[in-house]
Amino acid sequence: MNFKLFYLFLGVSFLSAFVSCMDENSSESYINPKDAQIYGFSLSTNKIPGLSSVRFTINQLDTLIYNPDSLPHGTSLSKALCTLTLQYASAVIMAEATNDTVVWKSTDSIDFSQPVKIRVFSYDGSTTKTYTVKINVHQQQGDAFSWKLLTDKALNRPITEQRTVFFRNHYYTYIKGEQEVFTSPNDGESWFPLEIQDFPLTADLFSLQVLDNMLCVATTDGELHISSDGRKWEKQDNTPQIKTLLGAYNGKLLAIVEKDGKNCFTTTNDLLTWEYSSEEIPNSFPVAGFGAASNEYGLIVACGKDSDGKLLNSVWLTNDGLSWTLLTDEKNHVLDKREGVAIVYYAECYYAFGGRKPAGDDWTYVSDVYVSQTNGVTWTKTDIALNDFYTPRAFASAHIKDNKLFLFGGANNDNAWIDDVWRGFLNKLGFEKK
Repeated sequence: MNFKLFYLFLGVSFLSAFVSCMDENSSESYINPKDAQIYGFSLSTNKIPGLSSVRFTINQLDTLIYNPDSLPHGTSLSKALCTLTLQYASAVIMAEATNDTVVWKSTDSIDFSQPVKIRVFSYDGSTTKTYTVKINVHQQQGDAFSWKLLTDKALNRPITEQRTVFFRNHYYTYIKGEQEVFTSPNDGESWFPLEIQDFPLTADLFSLQVLDNMLCVATTDGELHISSDGRKWEKQDNTPQIKTLLGAYNGKLLAIVEKDGKNCFTTTNDLLTWEYSSEEIPNSFPVAGFGAASNEYGLIVACGKDSDGKLLNSVWLTNDGLSWTLLTDEKNHVLDKREGVAIVYYAECYYAFGGRKPAGDDWTYVSDVYVSQTNGVTWTKTDIALNDFYTPRAFASAHIKDNKLFLFGGANNDNAWIDDVWRGFLNKLGFEKK
């Protein structure tokens, strides 16, 4: 390009713009003819709604223009309109992606897929200032997980049923009908067997709960057993007839019990005194196969089966364990009917992983993921992908530790239990520290 002719053209353009502005605003009393600064910057394109509202920072010292909040993963800015705020100055655009140098016009599309330089010329042509525009775009999908298989042989033995909890800075995995527990020193990768004493053979493993410094489990015949170290267990006397343990929240154990021939909600904070709901539990409330998790607003239970064995897709919420609110119902279809779903509260959202659904006279095991950003009221099926090698499953155990999500085992058919451990990290939280 002949830059002498180019700058001559710019000078004429400046003069025309100046005269035009003076005619429109004759009250203008002073112009700095040496001002070559950009005062405002924005982008827009019909293909990306909301792009025009993205905030850009102009660092005048380093002559850098950038967006502090990165655009979503996959955003393409190969064609975008650029709006500049100048004071009687003009500019040329030098796009690295196309290797073009053109006079800036707000109506011309520019390729911002790679850094762009903007050279600003003052009105009198004596001052120039060159800015670099860098568009920040997430390099990873923010609502996706990065997964790592920690081990595919955690217990290295046949399993009929298992449940994993985090207790006293260790993971404990209990196996149905065994007087042995496997423990991992909080990493989920290396596991060691430990003998346990008096763990009930009739334990309902999916009722296993951590209440402060105590482990609690209900049995299929309504007893409550406790342990202060995860190894030695004893029956807790003078308890109501336990139907199922719903969870632990705000220092209380939440349960469904049989009282006066009816099933009702109950809570206790010391396993000695129990407070009961005044009414029987709703017929559509899940009593088995549900997932549960909590945040500062309360504890939710979702899906599972009611007392008649009917499969559910409902979500219930409580903040005291005695009164429950139905957040969703069958008409909303926010979740597929299923049981064995694993639910966690992670990065200000509830996530529901997997489960099993009816498939004729059999079950189909799934690995799909639902997310709720509304504390369990609404749910959407996401494109969050578990690893390609992750086997669809139900009744997996889930836990959050150090901003990482751990998934333990589960079943992939009626008679097969999986012996692996996965660690997931949500990309939008930043890069995982190994």
